[in-house]
Order: sequence, then C-alpha cells, then structure tokens
Amino acid sequence: MEQLPEKLVETGVEALVIDTIHFFVELVPMSMGMPHVHIWNVLHIDGSGTTPPCFFSWPHETTPEALARNVEGLKKIGSHYGPILAVAQSYAERKGLQIDWNNPIATVSKLAVITQTPKEFDFPGVPWPAQFHYTGPFQDDTAREPIPFPWEKLTGEPLIYASMGRLPRA
Repeated sequence: MEQLPEKLVETGVEALVIDTIHFFVELVPMSMGMPHVHIWNVLHIDGSGTTPPCFFSWPHETTPEALARNVEGLKKIGSHYGPILAVAQSYAERKGLQIDWNNPIATVSKLAVITQTPKEFDFPGVPWPAQFHYTGPFQDDTAREPIPFPWEKLTGEPLIYASMGRLPRA
C-alpha cells in the first residue's frame, strides 16, 4: 500500500482490476480516486451470511440457526485477517477514507465485482450488489489438449460433474 500509489502514477495506470485475494488493496485506488473493479479468481465468498462460507462443508439452509452459524463462520474467517485489517484501517485513516468497517462490502468496487464461478454453481438467494457479475470460468481452451467425451453413452439419467481444479498459487 505504501509503494503502489507512486508506481501507479509513475507508470500512468488509469484503472485497476484487483484480485480479491489481495485484501484491501482497493484502498489505494479509492484514496487516489482511481476506478477499480474486483475479480474473484478463487471461489467467491458471500459476506452477508446468507450462505455458508466455502471453507466449511455446511449445507445451505435458511433457518435462523443456519444463518447465525454462517455469520459466526465469517467472523471466524475474519479473525485470521486481524493483522491485515489493522494495516488497512490505519491506511484508510491516514488517507482520510471514511470506511464502515462493520459493513463487509464497504470497500468492494462500486463499478464491478466479477466471479468466474458459473451462476448455476452458486447458492440461491445471495443478496449480491448490483455490480456483481457471474462470467463462468476464465480459461484458455487453446492451451488445453482436447479430451474425448463419450457423448453417445449419455442416457438422460442424471449426470454428476466433478472437477479436480486448483486454486491459484501466490
């Protein structure tokens, strides 16, 4: 956060696409009045508590107990980011940013939040902000060898899709 503003000015960057894995980096363009969007290159997390965080194997339920469990799960996850949050709060204060730190989407881009998760794979009823967009997976099919699929063996029975994908590495 300390060196990024200078580098952005030095290189003439006019807008940023920020991977959500870089927690609170959006404070830099916010403090500079620079447009930015967020992109989820990993499985996105619903910060409202409407759905279980992806770190837990909890079922999706809408009972008051399940919603309270989801919120507690978010708090548990958030507690691991205390040192990062402290740096972010200090930076925001120094830069004069008015952030409601109790609002889990207070620093989220107002322009666009993009996830590569297909909408069909998400839980129903998530109160995403209007700027949230599903795009489907980001992939370069030209870099993959074609793998034949036995389409002729499909019978109309339910089909289970499983992918052994991977998360990006830092």
